[in-house]
This record gives sequence, structure tokens and C-alpha cells, in this order.
Amino acid sequence: QQQQQQQLHHNPPSGNTAMDSSAPPRSSGASTSSTTSTSSAATAVASNVSTSNLDARVRQDQKAKARKEKFLMFTRVLMKYLEQKDPDMHLKAKTVIRECAQKNKAKEKGYESVTASMQKRLRAMVGENYWTRAEQYLEHFLKQKKKIETKTSNSVSQSSSHE
Repeated sequence: QQQQQQQLHHNPPSGNTAMDSSAPPRSSGASTSSTTSTSSAATAVASNVSTSNLDARVRQDQKAKARKEKFLMFTRVLMKYLEQKDPDMHLKAKTVIRECAQKNKAKEKGYESVTASMQKRLRAMVGENYWTRAEQYLEHFLKQKKKIETKTSNSVSQSSSHE
């Protein structure tokens, strides 16, 4: 008996054990299966919630990636435009882009997002006139690209339907 008391002192019982007389006896049968089905339902709901959260996160990441890609295209258009219209501004814009990349790499405050910092600094430096003109050129370029893709996909589908 003394050994049992020492064991209890060093290893207190956890949950339902034979020594724990205050715990209600566990019944078998229906309550176990209802607990299991409730648990399964809760797991399914949690799984659906986590799946929808994951889907939302994936969609958000895809949108962010698309915005970043579009801004990088815009930057190429802006740089090409500046190179032709204002070579001095083009050199300054190149410097801004390089600085933003370096400061982002050095983890400087305000440069956590290289695209956001580039956008802010470039827009302030080149002014609304050049910025708007580059946006117009980008939109024109994207429309042309879409037309070409549509024509290509139509001609491919027509040639496969003739076979």
C-alpha cells in the first residue's frame, strides 16, 4: 500500500483509470458511436473550413502574383518609353529601381515590398504625364496580345475541326 501511494505521488492518474473512483464509469455502445460521428462531423467541418481558407489564400496569392507581373510589365513599358522620350529620366528611373532592389535586399524599413516601393518612388519621380502615358501603352499592348492569342486559338480550333 505504501508503494502504491508513492507511485500515485510521483505519477498521478490521468483520465479514467481503475484507481480513480470519482470518475464515472464509461459505458459502451451508442454514446461512443455518437461521439465518434460528432467528432467525424466536426473534423469534416474543420477540414472544409481549412480547405476554403487555403483556397482563399491561394486565390489571394495568385492575385498578388498577377498584380506583381503586371507591374513588372508596366515598368518595362515605362522604361522603354522613357528611354525614347527622356533619356535623363530613364537613367534616374534605372537608379531608383536599383536602389529599391538593394534596400529591399538589405531589409530596410519601407522597402519590404520591392514592387510597392518601386511604384511609389517611380511614380513620384517621373510624374503623372509619363506614368499615364506608359499605362496607356501597356493597355494597348495587352489588348494587342489578347487579339493575337484569340486569333491563334481560333485558327487552331478551326484546323482541328477540319481534320
